[in-house]
Amino acid sequence: MNDSDSLYHRLFRHPLMVEHLLSLFLAAELAALVDFRRMRLVPVTFHAGSATRREADIVWCLPLLGGG
Repeated sequence: MNDSDSLYHRLFRHPLMVEHLLSLFLAAELAALVDFRRMRLVPVTFHAGSATRREADIVWCLPLLGGG
């Protein structure tokens, strides 16, 4: 993983930072539907065929306030 990927991964692993970013970019009506307290980071680490550890992009599960 190069330095910019490492910085990207560290930055986007912080729930509060992700919440603020999404609140800025989503329409207010859509952001109001997301239950940011229950959002969770989805594991994306895996082992490639050569047995080397790899990481994919950061993936968050964003539950909706209504339970969706």
